Amino acid sequence: MKGKSFEIALSAVACALAVIFLVFGAYIPMFDLSAYMFSTIALMLPLAKRFYMGGFMAYLATALLTLLISGGNFVYVLPFAMFFGLHGLANSLQLKYSINKYLALIIKIIWFDISLAIMYKFTQLFMTDSDLVTEYIIKYIYIAIPLLGSAFFVFYDWLIMRAQNIVNIFVSRYKK
Repeated sequence: MKGKSFEIALSAVACALAVIFLVFGAYIPMFDLSAYMFSTIALMLPLAKRFYMGGFMAYLATALLTLLISGGNFVYVLPFAMFFGLHGLANSLQLKYSINKYLALIIKIIWFDISLAIMYKFTQLFMTDSDLVTEYIIKYIYIAIPLLGSAFFVFYDWLIMRAQNIVNIFVSRYKK
């Protein structure tokens, strides 16, 4: 029973941190993309101890609590719910089941690009105040997403994997 209570506590801490980051991002627009990344890192806490169900439950609770606290801001929570909240869990499951890293990278790139396309369609994530930039984005977005999005994702995925290693070291210092 001690292990289960530790899983619940670690998942609750991860959820609380992720909600704090996401709420800051919801109310401070220049922090929104960083908030997605920091919330992803916060949700790695239970994954460091291989608490996959706890990590998934923390993800669900984070999405719902952020939706409630941000006043039902579905457009803001959508990127987290579609991709950023699940990315750390996907990486952990990839390592658990020893999935080929190149195959997993291709699958995650496709997932990321589809998520970006849906985010573009339903949110104002890529919009600016400049009409010229907005017109250019609208014209070439479905070419830019697979090219620039995929290139960015390779770096982002590498960065998140390194962050998971750091979180693993940090959490390993605490016994269950």
